[in-house]
Amino acid sequence: MFEALQEVIEGLVRRPGLVGGEGGGNRKIVLSTLIDAAERDYRVYVLTDGVADHHPDVHRILLDPVFPSRAHLIDTAQLAELLKAA
Repeated sequence: MFEALQEVIEGLVRRPGLVGGEGGGNRKIVLSTLIDAAERDYRVYVLTDGVADHHPDVHRILLDPVFPSRAHLIDTAQLAELLKAA
């Protein structure tokens, strides 16, 4: 599944009219860490206001269908509340 997702993302990034800079962002760092942690059965949280990607379409796809399938999406305010309760 990861390989197919990677192809879709790369296709979006390399569309004509887009200049592709390899900043990484969600695409490489967060996604690979999230998948690895989820496969190891960790409880994974992604801070929605703490991740970004240079390409809005990639960012939307990752935050809408991809990340929620393997992680809990929260923002930094929710993280603060979780930490207070711990």
